[in-house]
Amino acid sequence: MTKDIYFQNELWGDVAIQHKGQVHHFSNLVSLISFLQPHYGNDFNLIEVTEDNYQDFYDLGVFNDQ
Repeated sequence: MTKDIYFQNELWGDVAIQHKGQVHHFSNLVSLISFLQPHYGNDFNLIEVTEDNYQDFYDLGVFNDQ
């Protein structure tokens, strides 16, 4: 089953995700992917969270199991 991973680009250049209840920061997407591959292999989708889509994602509950 493919896992959706929601990430955001921070203003200072980092990429951030919440994984198993903890916030993780990475210097770039390559570092983020390297972190995720041992957990999910290649079976994940990266989905960017922005100010424009945050509320829609929140309303859908996508952050509840991150």
